[in-house]
Amino acid sequence: SDPRRELAALQRLVSLQLTNEDVEAATKTAEKALQLEFGDDKKVEGFAMQLMAEVHLNARRYEQALASATKAQRLLQGEGDIRAVSNVLQLVFDIHAETGNESEALRSRHNMRLVYQAAGWRDEEATVLLGLSEMILQVRGPREAIKAAKEAVAIFQDIGDKMGEASGILVVAQCQVANKASTDAVRSTVLARKLFQSLFDAAGEAQCLLVAAEVYTRNGALDEAARVAREAQKICQKGGETKAEGDCLEALGALRILVLQKEEESGRRHKP
Repeated sequence: SDPRRELAALQRLVSLQLTNEDVEAATKTAEKALQLEFGDDKKVEGFAMQLMAEVHLNARRYEQALASATKAQRLLQGEGDIRAVSNVLQLVFDIHAETGNESEALRSRHNMRLVYQAAGWRDEEATVLLGLSEMILQVRGPREAIKAAKEAVAIFQDIGDKMGEASGILVVAQCQVANKASTDAVRSTVLARKLFQSLFDAAGEAQCLLVAAEVYTRNGALDEAARVAREAQKICQKGGETKAEGDCLEALGALRILVLQKEEESGRRHKP
């Protein structure tokens, strides 16, 4: 028998069973996968263990999911399959994220970055590092997040990935807003916007303007924030970016509320 072919069939069956929300049947199928004759094929054994972890996670059996995923990671690392290891690390991240364990979720992302770094997959490393910076912002604060995002930007620049560079600079700007570094944040949005313009990315350009609008809002310059948000909306309309336009309308709605609140407070202060 061919364990790889048998496992592939069982993986398809588990996918169908989970789609039908039949967790009990999926569990039995995953257990059957673990009973295959693997011989010396550690990779197939690792994939079978990963399948079991995925079923456990779907059933919210988090301890079992983590145990199975850890075993799968150990098996696949020994085989040197970078993509397979990164997929398991993503699974580990999902487990920790669902259980609210932010520090361990952060660790799994960092480990993924190290895997790509060791393999020389610089584009993947930069992408993971950028996502890592957004997590660091929530867990450790903006200063460390800015450092990680800038490191990602440097990699994107080095490999000539303009879209990655633009997205990275935008994340830097968002972290700088959180760090109350208004001047740096606006400067970063200008740089990112120029890159998005060169790539004809209307949604990215609009997002830069919305980050700038947030800076103006935090500094109390509501009229300037509204002007910039309206500019972003026009760019989205011209580029046919419906979803991004919705973000602009949401920002404008929030600004209108702030303006009304400011006018109401001003009226109360001046009331005889």
